[in-house]
Amino acid sequence: MKFNAYFVALRHEEPHFTGRVSLGNNSLQATFTRIDPGLYTAHFKQQVFLQHHQLIRLGNREIPGDVLLPVLSKYNKRKLRKIAHILQTHPDPDPGEIVRLLLEVDRFLEAERILDFYALSHAEMLQHLIQAELRGELKLIETHPLLVTSGDSLTRLRRAMKEWLETNREKSKRAIPLTQLESHLKIPRSSLLFRYLLFPETQAGTFRILDDQIAFPRQGLSEKEKENIRLIEEEVQRQHKVVFSIDDLLHTSGLSYPSINSALWFLLNEEQVVRLNERDFIFQADLAKIINRLKKFKRNQGDMIDIATFRELTALSRRAIIPLLEYMDARQITARMGDRRRILLTV
Repeated sequence: MKFNAYFVALRHEEPHFTGRVSLGNNSLQATFTRIDPGLYTAHFKQQVFLQHHQLIRLGNREIPGDVLLPVLSKYNKRKLRKIAHILQTHPDPDPGEIVRLLLEVDRFLEAERILDFYALSHAEMLQHLIQAELRGELKLIETHPLLVTSGDSLTRLRRAMKEWLETNREKSKRAIPLTQLESHLKIPRSSLLFRYLLFPETQAGTFRILDDQIAFPRQGLSEKEKENIRLIEEEVQRQHKVVFSIDDLLHTSGLSYPSINSALWFLLNEEQVVRLNERDFIFQADLAKIINRLKKFKRNQGDMIDIATFRELTALSRRAIIPLLEYMDARQITARMGDRRRILLTV
């Protein structure tokens, strides 16, 4: 794997300078910045592939440099000082040890990124990490890719998440955007670590993830809330709106936006309603009927269906069909093939 910058052991009189680095038959320009006596970061204009303890030559003076580690992220001054201390006090750590030491700088690390640097296979690095985990030095989150964190970091993150969840549940919030938890933990919600932290809580029923929001379970409904749900169900049936929106209900039900929104969140959490997109909803029972019709159609007439035939099959308007088909495409119930859909359901 290539990187734009590396930590290099180098003796030089200037704290910051630019020079050309000889790498085999190539000569590349790099900017060097001292972070500790005898230790620099070398920044290249393009990504280059260097390996552990690779010898580099600086300019015509043939000043040797020893490559110690890739610069894996944008480190601030505090983190740079910590890495400098690690490299100065551990001059030749093995790959498992360097992973453990880097977890003192960052909360988690994709060890996959340094396999090429240490000329290790995935299996070899995995063995290093398993041994370190058995010694209680780190926690292996995922083996493909090799994602690790320290035991202390994992404990702190879990504690921070539990406290955040309790605080928001006590405020009687029904649903909170995942971005708020992402901001609180300072971990990208797209990362494996974020999903790893959430998994035990979702399995325990602490909350559910609905449309990129954390939805807390309700302990019970008031009579008024039950009545609102009944009114919504009746209104959808009366208007023959199999696919409906909050705006549709606002115009015809006489309920307020907060009342409708609260009722829908309960129905979503109970899996009685499915959210097709940001605007549109459908009752689970109605969706199940449509899926059964598609199965019957596939069994009797084949697996390809156009919009006109789908409209005849479901008696839905074009306004309702479009978000419904897009939802089914995304869930691999159907697959768009030009102007038609292939039915992917097993019959």
